[in-house]
Amino acid sequence: MSLFSTLRLCLLGAIIAIGILFLRHPFGSAASHRLLRHRDHARRLETVSLKDFKGAFITATFGNFDNWLKYAHPQTVSTDYICFTDNPLLKVSENWIIDREPYHISHPSKLDNGKMWNSLINNNHTFNIAKYYKQNFQNIPRLAKYDIIVWLDATLEIEWDNTMEWLYNKMLVDQRASMVLFSHEMRAGKLNVEVFANMMTGSFKYISTEWLGQKQPYQDINKQYTAYINQGYNESFWLDSSVASKAGGPITKDQLGVWMTAFIAFDNKNEQISRFLDIGIFKH
Repeated sequence: MSLFSTLRLCLLGAIIAIGILFLRHPFGSAASHRLLRHRDHARRLETVSLKDFKGAFITATFGNFDNWLKYAHPQTVSTDYICFTDNPLLKVSENWIIDREPYHISHPSKLDNGKMWNSLINNNHTFNIAKYYKQNFQNIPRLAKYDIIVWLDATLEIEWDNTMEWLYNKMLVDQRASMVLFSHEMRAGKLNVEVFANMMTGSFKYISTEWLGQKQPYQDINKQYTAYINQGYNESFWLDSSVASKAGGPITKDQLGVWMTAFIAFDNKNEQISRFLDIGIFKH
């Protein structure tokens, strides 16, 4: 299986002992979360008070895929917005920190042995490079100081000024989750629906060997999906998890992964999350 999958999604493997909060509605809604309770509890490397807390929203845009970022709304707790980019024409608001250091070169992924279909040496399309910053941010030294790191797709805007504090309370104070994410409302948590949508729309991001004026290897979406299923991905995971969560019970079966996209919050100093990312079960 490739280091980076053929779809713009995340499959998080072997989700056991990591609390996950699934968001289906806007923050603050009474029905805003689905909590999965697992057999074991993740352990933080350290505790942190609100006055010492530091959070970060991060994103990445390379080439001319995105030329502007949404407004970075100030938060009620110490929070930075960081964009990793090589685009000199990128338009941003004053609250964004722009980092042009090519960490994918200076701090390469431990998983990328150069032999995979989408290893950076085989696929240096800027769309593929940007994915390093989504799945390998734990290799970037400047991010080590943050307690919670939230990946945002560059097209998203965080409007609620209490978003990071809400995450702090849910993840670090209540310790109800070490990971928070949104489900895809239009896909109903079904990866096969995402596959179908990409095939029907003829997405040049994946099935074309040239996109945005750059060469890239052909991405066999159906083959990748079949590989996930054969390795244990369960399409009913979201539904089963929701039912178990509502019933207050644990998720007792193993699962290859969870499909998620656009918004992912990590407890950056949680021992399980750290191991989870480092051992290479985070595939994109």
